[in-house]
Amino acid sequence: SNSIQEYQLLNLECRVCGAPAHGYNFDQITCESCKAFFRRNALRDMSQLRCRYLGSCIINNNTRRQCAYCRLKKCFDIKMRKDWIRTKEEKQLRQLIKLSKEQKKINNLTNHQQSLVNLPIIIRKKKTF
Repeated sequence: SNSIQEYQLLNLECRVCGAPAHGYNFDQITCESCKAFFRRNALRDMSQLRCRYLGSCIINNNTRRQCAYCRLKKCFDIKMRKDWIRTKEEKQLRQLIKLSKEQKKINNLTNHQQSLVNLPIIIRKKKTF
């Protein structure tokens, strides 16, 4: 049922460190910290990293920053997908497509609707001064 799915989404646990998670990243349920860690490190050569304890560190919410080698190893052990990391070019293309779609939506509005779209931007700018 819908309420069970909502409950499951609200109580996700990172498969890497056990911290609260909000969804799937690189094909596994992870927290934001492990998502960012994986994105920054997954394309590195594992031989560049070292573990002081022969690769046997326990990775949890409190220890995840202590050993990058074991944390990355755990990411790969649970089958996180480094091939899903976007290149700089892919990110830029995705951003351009998003902006293009937003611009098309704005262009389809009447003049009055367009002025209302711009209104919150003007108000936000005044608040920042």
